[in-house]
Amino acid sequence: MKLNNPLERVRNVIHSGMGAAGEGRTFLYIQTSELDPNPFQPRLHIDEEAIKDLRRSIEEHGILEPIIVRRKEDRYEIISGERRLRASQAIGMEEVPCVMREATDEESFQLALTENIQRDDLTPLEEAQAFKRMMEMKIASNQTEIGNMLGIRQQRVSDKLKLLDLPGSVQKYFGERYQDRFTQKHGEYLSRLTDQKKIEQIALRIIEERLSTRETQQLVDKLLQRKPTAKKKMRLPKRLNITKSRNGFNLKVSFDRRRDSIEDIVGELMKMVEKLRKEFSAESGK
Repeated sequence: MKLNNPLERVRNVIHSGMGAAGEGRTFLYIQTSELDPNPFQPRLHIDEEAIKDLRRSIEEHGILEPIIVRRKEDRYEIISGERRLRASQAIGMEEVPCVMREATDEESFQLALTENIQRDDLTPLEEAQAFKRMMEMKIASNQTEIGNMLGIRQQRVSDKLKLLDLPGSVQKYFGERYQDRFTQKHGEYLSRLTDQKKIEQIALRIIEERLSTRETQQLVDKLLQRKPTAKKKMRLPKRLNITKSRNGFNLKVSFDRRRDSIEDIVGELMKMVEKLRKEFSAESGK
């Protein structure tokens, strides 16, 4: 089945946003059976409801934005547009409009990630995992480079990566099932804690009691409050003075009973006695 698909509209998309043919891009129709999914797809889960909506749109208007692919041996691999392909296959389309371009594995991953970020298609956790993978694949060496490559703030990269420190049992809450109850902000506040068990307990409360981000912040702040440390007792210098005389040593002791305890003075005296013993032994041995 081949649905009506206005070629001029497709060409307009190519020239306006993807570059004209001759710039490493070629427009063509490809059999859906010859297309393979992107192994570097940053989106881990595809919303079936979104596929249904897209399917209805394609049935009515056709595919207005071609799928971007690259050649892989005798087949084609999707760079971006997997949902369009799935929706097209669901209604029996035999071929779809595509833009073929040359791209390495790293470029394919970066292009897929950029498209998903621009469309806000990723969950916070999927985005975090994609940023981590960029550094693992040596596409970027640090958070600043990721931000520059994707056109986003470095702080956004940093905030997302913090979510990977959360326990796996908590990370699952970023899925579609809990997206209205467990947001990125919830995760950011929880990532300030180090006690994994406590993080899990609070995360469960967030889900069950529908805690707001403000309530979560207050709860975390309360847990992080440290008990005021007791002020160290000021140890005033003791009035101990030792001088060497012709026949031995002179020791002078003076202290203020209002400020110096007798225990402190005795302790200082014992140290001084030990020092005198060593000094006396050394003198006797000459």
